[in-house]
Amino acid sequence: SKQWRITVRNLKKSLQEDGLPIPDSRLRKDVIKRFPPYIVSAKKPLPDWKKRFISNNRIFWKNNGPLLDDDWLSTAKGFEQTYQKFEWQVGDEKRDIWKHMIQFRPSGIRVKRTNYIPALVAIAQIPIIGWQKRRMTPKECARAQDFDVDGVISKSYLLSNVDSIAYKQLGNAVNVKITKKIFQQIEKYVGV
Repeated sequence: SKQWRITVRNLKKSLQEDGLPIPDSRLRKDVIKRFPPYIVSAKKPLPDWKKRFISNNRIFWKNNGPLLDDDWLSTAKGFEQTYQKFEWQVGDEKRDIWKHMIQFRPSGIRVKRTNYIPALVAIAQIPIIGWQKRRMTPKECARAQDFDVDGVISKSYLLSNVDSIAYKQLGNAVNVKITKKIFQQIEKYVGV
């Protein structure tokens, strides 16, 4: 990976520029440990969008970091790497996770605005309605996919009575209205 081509001196310089502690050791392995896992495991330079994302998160951290307890870092470092990411995709709205939509993802936690339902996926990443402190029900997820769960059309498909299976069905489904619009455009193009 790229970090092996960078001198130890330049690695330390990079840590210093980011305001991170610089180890006294001259060993590459000791210096590399100070970098975040996503940098250490990078096989090629980070794309511009990711650099912007990291930069924006650093600004967010500078403004909000003092609000956290002193032991937050040791707690987060104890998490599996894939659970360390926290995505605040709400903008400048009130900084209260319980006022928004929440989704646990393989990479961590994502928080979205109240008018947005995170993607339904088959691996049971069920959105949480923060202000109600509960997961969305299968019926609510079906409505989000525009399935007519209360009407006549609902007879044409079977949503399992077992929640875990129903969530998987809905995570594998596509939005009904969007699919209809796509097919209408295809029919126009093909001339059907």
